[in-house]
Amino acid sequence: MVYHTSAFISISSLPRNACIKDRHEILGGIDVGANCVRPHLSEYGIVVEAEIAILSATYSTADVIKYVIMPNHIHLILSIANDDGRTQFAPVFP
Repeated sequence: MVYHTSAFISISSLPRNACIKDRHEILGGIDVGANCVRPHLSEYGIVVEAEIAILSATYSTADVIKYVIMPNHIHLILSIANDDGRTQFAPVFP
């Protein structure tokens, strides 16, 4: 039997509160026009997107369901399949 666990993950590009306080947008930006909002990725954002794209190929039990790269952080929904019945843990940093 294969067990699937899904997680909503947020990753900040800077130390806690720095991205909000100083608004460093190292992953990209958002252009606001008259009738639209267009996000664009910086070179760092492009690297992050490329790494997310190969995550499932690198880790056969991981599947990225959805993701969004914001100017200074990332959100993704990750599904992890586990066929051996063991509980899986991941490090959590404060």
